[in-house]
Amino acid sequence: MSEPSVDFSKINGLRILVVEDDTVSRIFLRELLAPAHVYVDYAKSGYEAMQYFAKNGCPDVVLLDLRLPDADGVDLATSILHQYPNLPIVAQTAYVSVGMEERCKLAGFKAFLAKPLKKTQLLNLLAHLAE
Repeated sequence: MSEPSVDFSKINGLRILVVEDDTVSRIFLRELLAPAHVYVDYAKSGYEAMQYFAKNGCPDVVLLDLRLPDADGVDLATSILHQYPNLPIVAQTAYVSVGMEERCKLAGFKAFLAKPLKKTQLLNLLAHLAE
């Protein structure tokens, strides 16, 4: 059975910041996003994410792990959204707990994805956010 198609034209050239401390997850995301011809930058911690914003300004989308070594992802998103209120931030986590999705929604996340991420779901979400 083949995967549903994704319209890559909507996301070509998109600048994405992936905030993820797990090496395997970063590699997985790199492989998922490679066919889309997007620009991907990585931060391994909340500190690195904030450094990215200071040096590079605002990306088009942020994929944000909720459990980072030095930051709570929801608190980090709140700080980022204070400076960039229209930035689409997508929560991605392997640690789904009762109330976490609602907490993310209230903090301003545009979407909540549980790991393992599904390629078509992620790419279609990015296409939707790029519109």
